Amino acid sequence: MDDFGDWAGDPGVLRFERMLPAPPDEVWRRIVRPEAHTRWFPCRIDGDLETAGSELAFVFADEAVPLTHGRVRSVSPGSSLRFDWGDEALGFELAAAAEGRTHLVFTNVLAPGDHRSAARTAASWHECLDGFAGFLVDGESRMDAAGGDRPPRADWFAHYDEYVRRGVPHGVPLPGRSHTEPGSG
Repeated sequence: MDDFGDWAGDPGVLRFERMLPAPPDEVWRRIVRPEAHTRWFPCRIDGDLETAGSELAFVFADEAVPLTHGRVRSVSPGSSLRFDWGDEALGFELAAAAEGRTHLVFTNVLAPGDHRSAARTAASWHECLDGFAGFLVDGESRMDAAGGDRPPRADWFAHYDEYVRRGVPHGVPLPGRSHTEPGSG
């Protein structure tokens, strides 16, 4: 298992596995609690992530990014969470691992017909999950969560290029790059 996510083209699923340096109960709290998930998730989530059926609103710090809505699909406290984010679906599966760690499987089912954004989305989740792991270690985020359209970091572009190299679909415009091809810009 490396930190790079996998791509399954139909229906368009990004899947990441991470071994996290904290027990499942702590990982769970940092996923579902607003004071914690705002430190690593790409935006603020208004709503109750611990109750199936709850309405959600996804709010970016950059007001130019439109408000998106969703709903919690299912919850198994401490081990599984699935919710919709606009036309996409996210899933978190947690399992206890040796030495007090947690095996996380994170999935993002892309919106139908949105495969050209897969490499960009994968690089962004890669950065978020790196930030999440750091946050579990020392309480400090490695990214500017809820940052909206901030320019990507250099390692984001390296991650994007690697996802393209691995065959993940690409082709949408990238902030800070004049082309969508790896290494350009």
